[in-house]
Amino acid sequence: MTDQELIDYCDKRCKSINCQFEGRTFERMFQLAGKPRKYQAVADLVPRKLYSMRDEMEALVHFAFKRMARPKGGLDIEAGRVYRDVNGDVRYVFAVVPRLESWTVIWNSTPERTASGPTTRLSEFKDWALEELKS
Repeated sequence: MTDQELIDYCDKRCKSINCQFEGRTFERMFQLAGKPRKYQAVADLVPRKLYSMRDEMEALVHFAFKRMARPKGGLDIEAGRVYRDVNGDVRYVFAVVPRLESWTVIWNSTPERTASGPTTRLSEFKDWALEELKS
């Protein structure tokens, strides 16, 4: 089953009366949703055991739909913009600079720029970012 087929299946199943999922389905949806901290316990379920967790699965489906809707390769990350992940964490981007053989994002969790803000590889930042916020 492809990722999109699994997301669609879980979305339909959440709307049914008998809303049960195997632990391995929760684990895979947790990965597709971007590993939200709030649902960390979902990843530790017994693989073949059935669980009834409608609210948790609906949240994972929501995040997975949003992640699948991102452009291939992630969002375009630009200086001066603000991004949020599945956990609600916000990062203000101050610069995207070349470093060694890749690009690096200089950011902070507040709008104030510090002398040496945190840095993340551009590819990792693109994987982290779920959506761009209006600044």
